[in-house]
Amino acid sequence: MSQSAIFPRFANLIEACLFQAETQPDQIGFTFLVDGELEEHNLTYAELDRQARAIAAKLQTLAKRGDRVLLFFAPGLEYVIGFYACQYAGMIAVPAYPPDLMRLDRTFNRLQVILQDSQAHVILGTTTSLCEAKPFLPEGEEVALVPVNPWSEWSALPWSHPDLTGDDLALLQYTSGSTSSPRGVEVSQGNLLYQVREAYRWAGEHFLGVSWLPLYHDLGLIGGVVCPLYSGRRVILMSPLAFMQRPMRWLEAISRYRATTSGGPNFAYDLCVRKFRPQESPSLDLSAWRFAVNGAEPVRPETLDNFGKTFEPYGFRYSAWCPSYGLAEATLGVSGVNPNNPGEPVVVESFDGVALEQNRALLANEASKATRTLVSCGKVLIDTEAVVVDPQSCILCPADGVGEIWVRGPGVAQGYWRRPEENQETFHAFLSDAADNEQEQKANWSAAAQERGSAERAPALLRRALTGPYLRTGDLGFFYNGNLYIAGRLKDLIILQGRNIYPNDIEQSVPAVHAAFVAHGSAAFAIEQDGQEQLVVVQEVLRPGTLDLDALAQEVRARLLREHQVWLFGLVFIKGGTLPKTSSGKVQRFESRRKFLSDELTVLQQWTWDPRGTLGPLINGPRPPAPAIQDWIVSHLARHYHLAADQIDVHQSIRTYVMDSVTVMAMALELETWLGRAISPLVVFDAPSIAELSRRLADPTAACLGSPVSKETAPPRVDDMTEAELDKALEGFLEHSP
Repeated sequence: MSQSAIFPRFANLIEACLFQAETQPDQIGFTFLVDGELEEHNLTYAELDRQARAIAAKLQTLAKRGDRVLLFFAPGLEYVIGFYACQYAGMIAVPAYPPDLMRLDRTFNRLQVILQDSQAHVILGTTTSLCEAKPFLPEGEEVALVPVNPWSEWSALPWSHPDLTGDDLALLQYTSGSTSSPRGVEVSQGNLLYQVREAYRWAGEHFLGVSWLPLYHDLGLIGGVVCPLYSGRRVILMSPLAFMQRPMRWLEAISRYRATTSGGPNFAYDLCVRKFRPQESPSLDLSAWRFAVNGAEPVRPETLDNFGKTFEPYGFRYSAWCPSYGLAEATLGVSGVNPNNPGEPVVVESFDGVALEQNRALLANEASKATRTLVSCGKVLIDTEAVVVDPQSCILCPADGVGEIWVRGPGVAQGYWRRPEENQETFHAFLSDAADNEQEQKANWSAAAQERGSAERAPALLRRALTGPYLRTGDLGFFYNGNLYIAGRLKDLIILQGRNIYPNDIEQSVPAVHAAFVAHGSAAFAIEQDGQEQLVVVQEVLRPGTLDLDALAQEVRARLLREHQVWLFGLVFIKGGTLPKTSSGKVQRFESRRKFLSDELTVLQQWTWDPRGTLGPLINGPRPPAPAIQDWIVSHLARHYHLAADQIDVHQSIRTYVMDSVTVMAMALELETWLGRAISPLVVFDAPSIAELSRRLADPTAACLGSPVSKETAPPRVDDMTEAELDKALEGFLEHSP
C-alpha cells in the first residue's frame, strides 16, 4: 500500500492533531513513564487537542502570530502539550531546558542568550519550572510566564485557527555548543512533515515507539512528539535521566509494550551491553523490535555486533539495525538503512586507511598498511539529494572521492535565525565554476551515478548538481555502491563526553600559559582514540632550550581543566613558525590534525595521557569514617584522571575534577552499593568540597542518605534530579556529529 493511502498529507501539524482527535479521540497517543518503568501518565488525542487549544487561546491574548515562545519544561507530557499549544497559536516554539546545576554560570548565560536571540516574549512551562526560570531572566525584559497547569480556566477563550502553511516556522532548534553563540535552526512545518512522512514510508502501519531521548532536540522531538501525531500510533516516553541511571529500562519498555520502533545514539547501545544482567530482566523479549535506529553520532561496527550478540537470545534481530545520518540543519535525517526493505541490508566495509587520508575511498586489501571499518548509513531519503564536494574548490568529487557532504531537499531547514551571513555560507552553497568545469564534472558525476546504480538518471542529476543551493553539512563522506559513508568531520567543533568544545576557546587559553608560547600559534582538534573523541593541542614555542617543557605541559593541562573543564589527551610543542596556516595567517586545524596523525610536525616534545579509566574496586566492610571516604574519592579520582593524589584538593568541589554527569552518577551508584544507602547524585553535585562530601556520607543520619538498599542492586532514583543535571553528556548526540 502506498504511503499516501495510509497517511494523509497534512498541510501542518494542527491538521494532524485535529484529524486524530476527530477520528480516534480516545486513543492514547502519548504515555510517559514517571518512574521510567511502570507508573504511567497517558494523554489521548482528544485531551491533547482540548488542552493545546485552550493554552493556544491564552497565548493569542499575549502575543501575535509568528512570535517566539520559549518552552521550559521538565520531561513529561506537559512538554508535548506545550509544543502543540505553540502550533495551535501560530507561534514558533523555542525548546529549552532547565539550567545545569554543575555549571550554573554557563547555562545561565546560555538560557539568556537563547531568550534574547529568539526575542521570545512568552515562556511556557509548569508552575514549578517557571519558578526555576525566574532567576535567570534578564533584568528589564518584559517576558510573560505562562504555566500550562490552569489550562481549563482558558477553555472558554476564543481560539483563532492560524491556517499555517508548510513554509511557516514550527520551531527554532537551538544547536548545542558555546553558551555565547547558540544558533537557532529555523524548522518549518513542511520540514517536520517531510521527515515524519519519510519515517512512516519505512515503518508503515507497524509503528509503536519507545523513546528516552530529550524532547528538546531533533531526534527526541520528531520521534517522540511529532511522529505519534502524524501516524496516530502510540509512543512510550521516559526521562533521559531514567535511561542514564538504568539503561535496561529502555529495553524493558520495548519488551513490555511490544514496541516496533526505537533508537538512540551509538553510546546508548554500548551502555545497555555493559549494564545488562540477565537475572535482572528474565522476561526480556525484543522480538517485536523491527527498527533499531542508530544515529546522531558515529555508528560503530563493534557496537552492532556486541549488542546483536548480547540480545539475540532475547529476540533481537541484526536485520533490525537502522544506521542513519542526519543533522539539525536538515531537521533530522538525510540517509539511513531501511530494515523493512530486504534489499537494503546493513553494510560494513573495510577501507584503505591511507587512501582515506588522501580523500579516496578504496576497499582494503592484503597490501593495505592501515584499514578503517565503517558502517554504511544507507541510501539518501527520497526527494533529498546529497553530493560529495571538494570543500576547498567546491567541485564535485570523483566517484571514489572523499569530500564534504552537501545536501538539499524538503528536510533542509530554512536557515539560522537572524544570521544572514552564516546562512549565505552554510545554506546557500553553490558548486563553483559550473560552466568552465561542466565536462569534467559531467564525467565525474556520470561515473558516480554509474557506481550508485543510477546511470539512467545521470543527465537529470547532473543538471540539478550544477545548480544549487545546497546545505554544507561540514561532514566528510563518500558513496560506495550507492550507500553513504561518513568518514569524519570537516567542521572544527570538538565533542568530548557529549560536550561541544570550540577550538578557538582552547586556542586562546593555551598561549596565555607562558610568554614563550606564540600568540595565535595554537591549534586544537579532536582525534579518535578507542572509539572516543579526544582533545589534542599543538602549540608553537619560542626559545625551548631555556624552558622546563614538562612543567609547562602540566600547566597547560591545569589551565584547560580550570577554564574549560576539559581533559587533554595529547599536547605537542613545536618550533615557532611551523604551525600550518593560510596565507592570511589563519590556523589550519584540519592540516594540523593530519600532520599530527602522520608524524609530520616539527616536534620539540609531546605527551599523551589517557583521560579515561575505571573507578576501580569498591572498599568492602562496615561504613567507613569520613577520612576513609575522602581517601576513597581522592584515590579514585586520581586513578580515573591519571593525576597524583596530592593534585586533588579536598577543599575544592568534586565538580572541579569531574566534568560530566555520567561519571558523577556512576560514582554515586558505587557509593550507594558500598555504604548501603541510597545517595542522590545531587549530593555529589552540591557538596562545597570533597572533605564536606565525605563528612556527609559518613554521617548515618544525614539527609542525603536514604533507606538501606541491597548491595547487589542499588536502584537509582529518578525524582531526585532534573533533566539539566545530565550535564552535557547527552549533548554529543544532540549536535549533529556524524
